[in-house]
Amino acid sequence: MITAYLDEFARACDTRLTALLLGRERRLAAMPVDLARFHRHLRDYVLRGGKRLRGALCTIAHEGFGGRPSDVLDAAMGLELTHAWLLAYDDVMDRDETRRGGPALHLAAAREAKDDHRGLSLTLVLGGLLQSYAAQCVASGIFPAERELRALRLLFDALEDTNLGQGLDVLAPLGPPLAAEGVQKIEQLKTGRYTFELPLAVGAVLAGASQSQVDGLQAYAGPLGEAFQLADDLQGAFADPAITGKPAGGDLREGKQTLLVALAWERALEKDRAVLAAGLGRRDLSDGDVAHLRAILESTGARTETQNRVRSRVDAAVAALGRTSLNKEAQIRLAGIADLVLARAA
Repeated sequence: MITAYLDEFARACDTRLTALLLGRERRLAAMPVDLARFHRHLRDYVLRGGKRLRGALCTIAHEGFGGRPSDVLDAAMGLELTHAWLLAYDDVMDRDETRRGGPALHLAAAREAKDDHRGLSLTLVLGGLLQSYAAQCVASGIFPAERELRALRLLFDALEDTNLGQGLDVLAPLGPPLAAEGVQKIEQLKTGRYTFELPLAVGAVLAGASQSQVDGLQAYAGPLGEAFQLADDLQGAFADPAITGKPAGGDLREGKQTLLVALAWERALEKDRAVLAAGLGRRDLSDGDVAHLRAILESTGARTETQNRVRSRVDAAVAALGRTSLNKEAQIRLAGIADLVLARAA
């Protein structure tokens, strides 16, 4: 049921995204320098698959407080544009070359420019355009100005946290291994808030929900955001590239300080700690090296413990739905999304 809903929403969102991005390209066609050819790579990047989860969450919350889905589609689209912008920059920071089965935006731009630095510079520009488009979509003029101002404040507050978390994530591999609490703080800042808390709050605010009603969504969004990031960590270490569209063991090669790694470090024998210390963060890891690191994550129980934490946080999120002011249909859909998060950790 929830999969069909997400598929239907993604089709509607992509239709609107296509129209918006093509419209911006028509404007660029009149510019004295051909920036449109790079914007076409941006359009390809944005429209290259994805479940449109954040936009769907915004729409579900909006309907859950009595709003019409057609009214909130632009705002939901703005959250998807925000996500695309953050992914494009994340690919740069992680030095990833692929995203959803195609080239990362900075790689596509570098190929188009035939110059790596110019391609990276243009990626920063294109990301800035996405940020601008996103804000325009959230404050589209459909809703009363006071609601849209609240929604924009939510957006920029969440982006401040996300950027702080991203900076901490970049610097963390340079220092000693973090304890689990430190890793969880970074992940909550970087991903948890903008993935679940932000879209639900934006949808609710634009529907006219009170502050106490918006605050009530946190009991669902907080635990599920944590579960989502933990499942993402598991995928970054163990998932099949054919499913993720990213290289195998990418997080291990990048030296990401995830809860999965923190748990393994705390529990590992000295000889296994030495393997972790020598291997994590090495871009030239062979497939055999990745397999060895994965084996340590398994043998220490870190993978199982992380999966158990995902299950616990999903259960807490679903249990909280009945205490929100959302209508029954919205609660059913959000419970379905929680099930999808749990499946990602399998």
